[in-house]
Order: sequence, then C-alpha cells, then structure tokens
Amino acid sequence: PQYTTLNIAGIPSFHEQPPLVFGIVSLFFRALGDSIYVERLYTFITMCITMWLMSALWNELFKDSKKDKKYIWLAYILWIAIPCVYWAYSNNMCENTMGIFDLCAVLISYRTMKTPGNKILPWILSGLFIFLATFSKGFPGFFPIIAPVLYYFIVKKDKFSSTILHSIIITAVPLIIYGILFSIPVSCESLSIYLFKRALHRIDAMPTVEYRVDVFYRIFCQLIPSLLIMLIVFLVAKKQKMADKFTWNRTALFFIAVGLSASCPLALTLVQKDIYLIPCFTYIALGMAALILPAVAHWVEGLQMHRKVYKVLLVINFLYFVGSLCFLGYRYGQVNREQDTIHDVYMLRGVVPKFSTMTVPAQMYDEYNFMLHGFLMRYDNISISPYKQYDYYLVEKGMKLTIPPAYKLVTLPTLKYDLYKR
Repeated sequence: PQYTTLNIAGIPSFHEQPPLVFGIVSLFFRALGDSIYVERLYTFITMCITMWLMSALWNELFKDSKKDKKYIWLAYILWIAIPCVYWAYSNNMCENTMGIFDLCAVLISYRTMKTPGNKILPWILSGLFIFLATFSKGFPGFFPIIAPVLYYFIVKKDKFSSTILHSIIITAVPLIIYGILFSIPVSCESLSIYLFKRALHRIDAMPTVEYRVDVFYRIFCQLIPSLLIMLIVFLVAKKQKMADKFTWNRTALFFIAVGLSASCPLALTLVQKDIYLIPCFTYIALGMAALILPAVAHWVEGLQMHRKVYKVLLVINFLYFVGSLCFLGYRYGQVNREQDTIHDVYMLRGVVPKFSTMTVPAQMYDEYNFMLHGFLMRYDNISISPYKQYDYYLVEKGMKLTIPPAYKLVTLPTLKYDLYKR
C-alpha cells in the first residue's frame, strides 16, 4: 500500500497500521467510488454494528429480565456522551473497526463463561476475532484475552484451571495465525516492517506523554459527561430515598473492568492519545448503565404517558428529525477546517495531473503534515517531494525563497499556495 511517493519514515510502502481496515474500506471504494461520503458510509456502518453488538451484550446481561432489555438506550447515551467516541465515529478511526472485532470476542467469551462445560469451539472463535482486532490496530486488540480471568475473580468463580485454559486458547489462536503469516515471505516482510520499523520504533522514539499512568487520567477526563449523568441519577435517587434501588452489580463491574483492561496495552507505552481509548468506552458505558438502571427504570415506569403527551413528544421528535435533515442540507459542501488548503487543492485539480508528484521547498515538506499530503492524495492522488524538481512547484505564499528560473507562475485564484510550472 502507498501513502505518497515518499510514504512515511523512509519506508518504501505504507505500514503505519496493520492492513485489515484499509483492505475492508478499499472494498467500499471499489464498489461505490472514491467519494469521501463512501468513507462516511463506512464509519456510520461501523457505529451501527457497534451499537448492535452492545445491544447483544446488554441482552445477554439481562437475559432473564425482558423488562430491562429495553433500556439499552441508557448505555447508548452514556457512550455517545463521551467526546472522543463522538469524534471517532465522525472521522473513521481504525479503532472503530477494531472495536467491532473485540466486541465479538468479548460477547462470545461472556456467553460461553455463563454456560457450564468446557466448549472449545467458541473460545477458538473468540481467538479468531481477537486476531482480526489486532490485524486492524495492532497490540491494543489483544485485551479480550484477560476477560476469562476478570470474570473468574469478579462474577463467578469456576474452576481456575478452566479459566486459565480458556485464556490460553484465545491467546494461542491469534499467535498461531501470526506464526503462519510470518512463515510466508510476503506477509512476513509486510508485518516485520509494521512491527519493528513502525510500531516498536515509534513506541521507543516518539512518546506523546511523560507518564504511563496518564492513560487513566485521560479515561477520567473523557468520562466526565457520563459520570455527571450518573451523579445526577444518584443524587436524585438519594433525595427520593431510593438507596435500595442500587446494588453492586458484579456483571456491571466486570464490564467496567474489561473496559479498563482495554487501556492496559497503552499503559505499557508512552505513546498515548484519547482516540486510542475508543474500544474501552463501550464496556464502561454498558457497566455504568447497568449500575444506574434500577433508578432510571423506576422513574420511566412511573411516568403517566397520556395520549396527548405522547402525540406532543412524537411531533417534537419528528420536527427535530426534519430540522436535522434541513441542517445537513444547509451544511452540505461547507468546510469546517483547513478551508484555505482545501480551496487551493480544488484549484489545482485539472491543472496538475492525477497520480503525479509536485516539488515543494524543503522547509515546507513534513511527512507528518497530513493536511497538505492528505487532501492532495484524497482528491487527486498527488504527492509532494523536496528532493527532486518535477514539472510543478508548489510554494506557500509569502515564503522568502528563490524559485528556480526554469519555473513560471501559473495564474490561479489560490489563497494559501502559489503554483509554478516548469
């Protein structure tokens, strides 16, 4: 896979992440074209699948209570209220896809742990989903291997030997698959570049935080909106003398522990960002919702929904939906960020040939300048390079440098850059 002519970090091909997410998204582009809305569709689908799997876990949690199953919306509210979750599903992060595979692994493991007997096939299937998660985003996808141990200590103490066996199986399956891939020359070369030249090198050479425990502070900050919702529920319930409605739900604590375990791989490194925590919030939201469910269910069931009130609420929701569609139509085609860069990239279309490379000054080139690189590549597959003189030369307006005499200015109504042609 290629990012630009030069790619990143002097590597001749793109290996910033494992290949699975890009492979899946490429199928959408092949089928539907190169529009950015194809990517919007994909990230929307990942959100819907994630919510469906959350519902499946919730139904499994309240398998014996048909009444409580309908309150999955409570978990959705606590989940989407987390700022980086909302941001991730607006921007198609790799964590969105990885989270789906990890959810499948946890769902299968949880169902299997609830039923007696040693069933090997579900654990193998769970291990397969863990492999797919790691093949989407690397090491963070491994966290469900700890789920059987957490279940043993928090929810139900089965035979410890069985717990260890289950953890070994779901760990061995992805390791065996990677062993096979590393025995094939082509996949071995690709995975070796990702593992040794990018992942491990970046962990060692490009830290983003000073302390490993910073990840837990980040989790707390992201959970503030959801925690405030929980706090309000607790305070109102206490005022109404409903303390008896709250009990320490062991399964809820299990889900919260699984969510926190998803952050443990990050705590082992100094490369930490909020978006890396996306998968962990799914389980934390489910656990938090289960803790406050008794009080919320009591209030909802106590509402006297008269016919007129129901009609008013229905009209309000319909108007809100129509208003949202109108707002989307109004915002269509408008740009929120990097307006000047995107404007100029559009100006270059039809002038600079697709799949070509432009020269830029050395002081303007940064392989991690994803704004300029990314928009040029997204719209016309155009690369930039400071190391060779190509037919076109792109310069930021106002830069103090001497343009090579072989180039002449191309007259374009650009805002940020000037284009020269040899």
